[in-house]
Amino acid sequence: MATKLNKSSLPSGLSTYDLKRLLVLKVLYLAATGENRTYLEVDEISIQMEEDEKETWRFLYGLEGQKYVAPVPSGDLTSRKWMITEGGIKAIKRFSI
Repeated sequence: MATKLNKSSLPSGLSTYDLKRLLVLKVLYLAATGENRTYLEVDEISIQMEEDEKETWRFLYGLEGQKYVAPVPSGDLTSRKWMITEGGIKAIKRFSI
């Protein structure tokens, strides 16, 4: 079941692109801290972000390049399953969202 996100908890003063990247991290963070879930399918991320899947892929690839998210299995950039990494968790905690 999808978790309803409170977008108002995201920091202000960032570009729309950066806010959406943080939103991807937040979605994956909530999945990682939920009941035994460590990854989400791309379509689940898109639904929770209220974003089209093509844009979601773009955010995932950018975040993967920064080592904040990773595909499941590792290294398969065509995988539809993605998870947050330790670096992504640290970024979320740094922004306190």
